[in-house]
Amino acid sequence: MSDKLALADSSNDTTY
Repeated sequence: MSDKLALADSSNDTTY
């Protein structure tokens, strides 16, 4: 969850 936060902000609409 924490790691995904940065990647998701890139340009992905993934769930945090």
